[in-house]
Amino acid sequence: MAYTLKQKTQLYHQLFVSYKASLPLAVMLGPDMLPPAFSRESPRIQRMLEKGRPLSAILATIKLIAPWEARLLSVGEASGKLDVVLGDLETFFSARLQQVSSLRAKLLYPSLVLLVAIVVGPLPALAGGKLAFGNYVAKVVVKLAIYFFLYRFLLIRTLERSIGGAFNPLLVFAAGKVDSNHWLRQLFEISWLNLLTACLEAGLDAVESLRVLRDALDDKRLRQQHMMAINIIQKHGTSLAQVLTTSGILRNYKIISFFTTAETAGALHSDLRLFVLKQRAELTNLVQFKLKLLGKWLYLAIMLMAVAGYFV
Repeated sequence: MAYTLKQKTQLYHQLFVSYKASLPLAVMLGPDMLPPAFSRESPRIQRMLEKGRPLSAILATIKLIAPWEARLLSVGEASGKLDVVLGDLETFFSARLQQVSSLRAKLLYPSLVLLVAIVVGPLPALAGGKLAFGNYVAKVVVKLAIYFFLYRFLLIRTLERSIGGAFNPLLVFAAGKVDSNHWLRQLFEISWLNLLTACLEAGLDAVESLRVLRDALDDKRLRQQHMMAINIIQKHGTSLAQVLTTSGILRNYKIISFFTTAETAGALHSDLRLFVLKQRAELTNLVQFKLKLLGKWLYLAIMLMAVAGYFV
């Protein structure tokens, strides 16, 4: 079963809070503690608890999480940093959820205008006898069904996908089509660095971190770039900053500059989290502005379509 970003964020939040409170695993995964979407798996979870399985194995076997998430949790369990991993995964999914929520909020008003236009547009023809009531209902229902399918299944469901790929698939696609300094490219790379931070903080080295990130990607080209980076490190021991630049994983000049400087100074681990937090805050304001413009343009387009009689 695929879970939404909201459900995954709730799961990691609950696990993080429970673990910080030193609750035993049996209580953490009890039906009263798990979010509603996951509590239905409680019988299977309890059977695995009786066999002494760890948290990462339980969640992965029941397919509540993706393999790359299970890998991170497993490392956290082994290194004694499970609380850090749980907190980082909550932050990671929360950031994606915020992006989707912001988009949905900005699309709300244009969507309402579109729905009203679909329903109201043919009314003059209906009142004038040019359109039969049955035809009116059929046209409205068909257009509403098309809009719902496009909005819910092609857009929102794609953006909310949380099982398998770690990154917004539309963002990954767009980041590969724009130039190195475009805000969409920067947004993707900051999301990537966010997950890299979680890997490094869990205790993984550069190679193992890149393997987790590779497995967290659906995009074939990006997976090949990660394999290239892993091979270079293993064969030549090149610095992580140089490898990520050479392989094309990092392309944004500002991010490459920070990465190179921090790694040269030996402060990558200590500075990376702070850098990601700062850049994500700046990008959040920029994304909000871009989404606001998108909402205005969509509203204008819908009004022009209504004037042109598209909804009649």
